[in-house]
Amino acid sequence: MYVTVMASYSIDIGRHILLLGSYAHDTQVKYLAAVTTFSHWCDSLAIKPRSITDLDRHLSNYMADLWFAGKGKNEATCTFYGLDRY
Repeated sequence: MYVTVMASYSIDIGRHILLLGSYAHDTQVKYLAAVTTFSHWCDSLAIKPRSITDLDRHLSNYMADLWFAGKGKNEATCTFYGLDRY
């Protein structure tokens, strides 16, 4: 099963099934939702990270936007760890 996270990036869940199994279902749902929201944010700004440095810069900007929007730290945390997992 594949899950599209960014327009140019898909996750093969089957290849990561053991890794995902080490997280509670609710945690997986939160992480995937947070990564999907980040992906939509990138798409809305026509951002296509092409390197880890790009991803880091855009993730920092996204987290600043979360803070200015009054979102809790949990959303930023789930995005960060979700990107690491997926």
